[in-house]
Amino acid sequence: MKKLVIITLILMFASNLYSQSVKQDFLTFGFGAGVHGLSYNLNGYGDKKSNMGYKFQIGYKHLFTQKIGIATGLEFVNYNSSATTNFVQPIERAVDEDNKNYTHRTYFNDLEENQKINQLAIPIEMVYVIDLVSKLSLQIDAGFYVGIPVGNNFKTASGNLETRRFYYEQNLEIYGDYSQHHLYTRSDFKGEYDFKPTFGGLFGTQFLYSVDERLKLCAGFYGSLSFSSLVDGTDALLYNPDCMARDAYSDTKYNGVFNSNLTKKVNPFAVGFYIGLCYRINMP
Repeated sequence: MKKLVIITLILMFASNLYSQSVKQDFLTFGFGAGVHGLSYNLNGYGDKKSNMGYKFQIGYKHLFTQKIGIATGLEFVNYNSSATTNFVQPIERAVDEDNKNYTHRTYFNDLEENQKINQLAIPIEMVYVIDLVSKLSLQIDAGFYVGIPVGNNFKTASGNLETRRFYYEQNLEIYGDYSQHHLYTRSDFKGEYDFKPTFGGLFGTQFLYSVDERLKLCAGFYGSLSFSSLVDGTDALLYNPDCMARDAYSDTKYNGVFNSNLTKKVNPFAVGFYIGLCYRINMP
């Protein structure tokens, strides 16, 4: 008897779910903008901030019932942040032109580095729709995404770095504009980062307004956070003055914050406002 009741309830639930099935399919298009930054820790070497970014989205949404469905697609997402470094980077037992040892010091004086990354993101989300009033509904979505870097760069915008020499025996620090001795002040650096694909979570809420049987306008908010880091940790210096050999100073390089030992993890995140449209591609 109990088994019969359970089977009956399961059949009733399945019948109810089937009766609600609408199998609606939509193409979605949208644009979002807000705070699109990179989360990382400078470990006391300076300050950082997140800047504005944007995204473009094209996708596909399938509703199994009036309320429940899935969504996927392709997004182009832009992230921006900046780091301002203020510290002294020492290198012991450097070698000068006369083969004498000294301590090489690089002074970072409010050196601001702007960082930009573009990603192609593939989201997979669950969708839940709540009818509010005639022609107006609320959609809540949440899921995961894979982000693939498609372009990134960094460039210094202000401040500078200054190189100095400190000789312990004479208790003497030498600095100034002596390029023949590789003492200088520099401010203009740029380059690219070699970022990895990332995996993260996302969520959103959108108000949907039905213009007609096929077209819906949408507006709302979105957010995302990467669970994995764009970079692996490294022991490289922020600025390599190439000062450890007699034939030194030929391969100096500003590596950039994310290619240095200043930080170990870099996680993209985004919070913003979204507008778009949904176009129904099948009819009952």
